[in-house]
Amino acid sequence: RLLATDAGRLHPFIDEEIFEAILCSLDYRQPAEVRSQATLATAKYLELSGEKGQTYLARFIPSRITKGHGEDLVLAFSAAAAVFPLVPTQAIALFLTEGFLPSLIPLLDKKIKSEKVEQAALNMLSAACLDSGCRAAMKKHCLPWLRLVMDKGKQDRPGLAAVILTKVLYPTEPAKDTSGNTTQEKTEVNNLVPMFKKLLADPREANKQSSIEGLAYASLQPTVKEELIDDRLFLARLMDSLKASRPGATTIFGALTLIDHLTRYLPVLSEEQKKMNQLKAYASASKSDAKPDPLEEDAAVSRRCKAVVEAGAVTTFVAISDHLSPASTAVVANIMLSLTRTPALRGTIAQLGGARLLLMKYTAITGVSDIDKQARRAVAHGLARILISIDPTLVFPPAGSPPLTSATRPILSLLTQNEAESLEGPRDLLPTFEALLALTNLA
Repeated sequence: RLLATDAGRLHPFIDEEIFEAILCSLDYRQPAEVRSQATLATAKYLELSGEKGQTYLARFIPSRITKGHGEDLVLAFSAAAAVFPLVPTQAIALFLTEGFLPSLIPLLDKKIKSEKVEQAALNMLSAACLDSGCRAAMKKHCLPWLRLVMDKGKQDRPGLAAVILTKVLYPTEPAKDTSGNTTQEKTEVNNLVPMFKKLLADPREANKQSSIEGLAYASLQPTVKEELIDDRLFLARLMDSLKASRPGATTIFGALTLIDHLTRYLPVLSEEQKKMNQLKAYASASKSDAKPDPLEEDAAVSRRCKAVVEAGAVTTFVAISDHLSPASTAVVANIMLSLTRTPALRGTIAQLGGARLLLMKYTAITGVSDIDKQARRAVAHGLARILISIDPTLVFPPAGSPPLTSATRPILSLLTQNEAESLEGPRDLLPTFEALLALTNLA
């Protein structure tokens, strides 16, 4: 705790033995408060100590693994999982060291009866999924072990193994795969979806998190989107899970990301952009890539948006709006923009409190980052779309609060060009057009 708060003065007095004691406090079995303080201390020390701290870390993890004892493996894997987000370059280099993974799996097979080693190893592999090179290495060496844990593991571990398997198998560049493996991998990911849906009903928080995280990845596939949207019981459980989440819970962002995947429309492309996509598809010898999947076309997405609204998404967003992080707020903004694209849904969205939610979020987003600017624009655009299709006085009654004029400022902001568009290509005039229609209706 002292190192975390006053690292500038204390870090010169930290030798390798003390740093190892700090790394041992990253053990996943330690209380959350201890792990949190150890993570802060590790981050501060690695930041200030430079090469010395990195050398200590590079010696600690391999030396513990070499010993091969259960306790040493737990400490090594826990430390590796914790430092991946702190010093990703060094952690990735260690993970991809020649012989690291090939020697690790036989070691885990020997310790398969040790639940604590299994859990620590899964935590490390989950953290390593942030890097594409690490995912490729796991795909080469770890799939049989992950499948074994998924089938034979106990407690929360099958769910976590399934999430890692989904991240590793999801084909990020299908156009380059000519072996047929991509189809097999998609099929395996699809087969994990029923398991994830079942885990969402599990009362244990870790299983809920695994369910939502796994489905957020799997739902990048159009067929998975359709399977999820047709399961009304699953949608109801997802909304209940959002409402029951404590403020700051990681499941909030994951669940919102999942809903965003279900409702996201394909970007509107100019004729020049369409021609460029066709040329890229021909260059990769895959003509099918030039055409969007029918399940991603506007009619299919509109149907999914309707199902999400009917499942109670808008009332859920209103209920959790007070404790959304900036990142979660940005996702909600994108979802609401998608939901309001269908004119037939706008009246229902307004009736459920969607218009007031968008106005409140426009005022609440005060950051200046690109994400904040995009979120404010999405919120303003969604509000404009609602006000095109309904009588504005139904949302903002003359004697009520907020006043009708409070919607003017967000809509006026759409008349200026989006900074991102000025760099990416031709200006999208749809927000401007819909803003003018909304202003006309307000007048």
